[in-house]
Amino acid sequence: MHTKTVDEKKCNKCGLTKAITEFYFQKVKIANSIRISPYPHCKTCQKKMTIACRAKNKKHYRDYRKVYRQTHVDQIRFNSWKSYHKNREQRLENSRKYWAENKERLAEKRREYAREYRRKNRERITASRRLYYLQNRQKAIDRAKESYYRRTAKHEPTN
Repeated sequence: MHTKTVDEKKCNKCGLTKAITEFYFQKVKIANSIRISPYPHCKTCQKKMTIACRAKNKKHYRDYRKVYRQTHVDQIRFNSWKSYHKNREQRLENSRKYWAENKERLAEKRREYAREYRRKNRERITASRRLYYLQNRQKAIDRAKESYYRRTAKHEPTN
């Protein structure tokens, strides 16, 4: 026969006796006094119930988060800023590590994005280049000559 100690409690959901640290606590107001007592369900069962409830009421929670983000913009922005500066060095280190580990994949992604951007904005890019050429005609001619001389100098035979 197992006797319960003060440090143990039986979960009403799964029926297992667990350490009191395996339960969340709640404030209960009883006749003008506040008492702190453990939840009837252990943390594991409580998490399962929360996940099930959120899955069942997805639309409600999505709408709630949307309204919260709209009404607490400044607070969210400040907390984000504070979190960034508190963990800045760790974030930068993680970013460097990620970029080093995924260098080729990220380079290909950038090239693909650039190709797609040029394809979608061909006329705009052409107009911008034409305008630049008209405004900086002599500079563009000099650059083209310099590039031509550099290329031809590499292929000339040396005596």
